[in-house]
Amino acid sequence: MGIEGNHGMDWFFRQYVYGIGIPQYSFSYRVEEAGEGKWKVTGSVKREGVPDGWMDILPLYLHRGAGVVRLGFVNAVRAQTPFDLVLPFKPEKLSLNDHEDILAVIKQ
Repeated sequence: MGIEGNHGMDWFFRQYVYGIGIPQYSFSYRVEEAGEGKWKVTGSVKREGVPDGWMDILPLYLHRGAGVVRLGFVNAVRAQTPFDLVLPFKPEKLSLNDHEDILAVIKQ
């Protein structure tokens, strides 16, 4: 949770307890074959509706068959945060904040 590099949660309290605003995130990605049976996912998370300097740790979920698992996190520390990863199979779908882990509006 130390998104500021100090292993603290000051950022969370500054924004969600003492601050005002609910971030709105636009999430997009594309999947391309990477060779050798692997798939490359390239995406971006764009933040709006909150002051500059707002940051979040967004849970990234993978959908495959009837299952949904948390794949990892996107550290959204800028107004637009790119990400990429390589998977050993083609994902059916990726999504953010499936279980409303954070207070935010997600446009997918």
